[in-house]
Amino acid sequence: MKISEGIRKGSVGKHQIIGSYFDKNGGVCAIGALLSLSLGSATSFSTYFPNIYLAIEDDFPPRPGALGKYAKDLCEAIINRNDGGQSFQQIIEWLESIGQ
Repeated sequence: MKISEGIRKGSVGKHQIIGSYFDKNGGVCAIGALLSLSLGSATSFSTYFPNIYLAIEDDFPPRPGALGKYAKDLCEAIINRNDGGQSFQQIIEWLESIGQ
């Protein structure tokens, strides 16, 4: 599954937030949407927090030539776009434009 597809699926029925991966009202940021698919729930997320990039890279490996060879680069770019005010749809469209 591409990262753009993961954000699309993981964000269904959830409102977008900034500054946090999850909130108590069911909101997620773009990375939180991915993690909700990858890890299943916010409670299991706390177990994986120190290895967030590894958890995402396992389920959503970066495509060669996108932003670098590490998931960390891509995650940081997604976080910057999310917290900079881009909608899920804008982030998804950007990811699709770079083959992710």
